[in-house]
Amino acid sequence: MKNLNFIIVEGNLVRDPEFRETEAGLPMCRFTVANNYSYKKNDQWINDVNFINIVTWSKTAENCGQYLKKGHPVRIKGRVDQSYVKREDGRSISMIDVVAQTVEFLPRVRREETDPEAAAALAGADTDSKAA
Repeated sequence: MKNLNFIIVEGNLVRDPEFRETEAGLPMCRFTVANNYSYKKNDQWINDVNFINIVTWSKTAENCGQYLKKGHPVRIKGRVDQSYVKREDGRSISMIDVVAQTVEFLPRVRREETDPEAAAALAGADTDSKAA
């Protein structure tokens, strides 16, 4: 029986994607996504971030390499893949990547659309004047 291996991740690219072709000519693109989350510890909310490595192949890789840039928000649907890399000292390191089946390019949300104080500052208005 096969086990379920499916993941959905949303976040923003932390740097421009790295696009290349393998020796066999297969397009491949790698990038890292910052995924922000919050949790409650004692009576305080803590903000934290995960950095998730993404690998894409074929046409998806070509599209990601061409259209994505640092900061772009994306939604990835794919599977978790573990590999091992040998270090110079001979020890193996376990690497976890998400191999994307689909990558959705999400619209950029401007800060003022989600932060009323930022919107007021851009408009030159005082945020306290709204209470009147």
